[in-house]
Amino acid sequence: MEARGSGYAMCGRNAILLSVASYENKEISGTAVCPALHRRCVFSNLTQLLLKMEDMLNELNTPQRAMELRTFGSWREQPSPQEERESAGPVLATMKVTVLFRQNASWQGTVEWTEQRMEAHFRSVLELIMLMDSALTAAQDSAQRR
Repeated sequence: MEARGSGYAMCGRNAILLSVASYENKEISGTAVCPALHRRCVFSNLTQLLLKMEDMLNELNTPQRAMELRTFGSWREQPSPQEERESAGPVLATMKVTVLFRQNASWQGTVEWTEQRMEAHFRSVLELIMLMDSALTAAQDSAQRR
């Protein structure tokens, strides 16, 4: 991640705020908030996080998908509840993920690690995961040293 200038940008319509509560054995858990939808979702693993984020982006319809999803069976999106309970406990890291494009069956955008005021661009969901892993591993190491 590269260092970023001072100050924080306002959340755009396609931004999702992540509060990571735990990253034990590379298993992420916490809450995802979409300010544009006024929705908070609790996630307990990476798959839940990504699918809930995709549901939020689909509901916003921004950015629009460039291609239809392929599945093995019929895909029925599950309506998510308006709000879920926020998980209790301290926050390991906070990130703002802004998805600018949904092309080539993936996401492209920026991720900001707010505590360190660092921002990086990603060109795929895999690259986003790798950036988040590097930030969360560093945050976890820092928390263990305290």
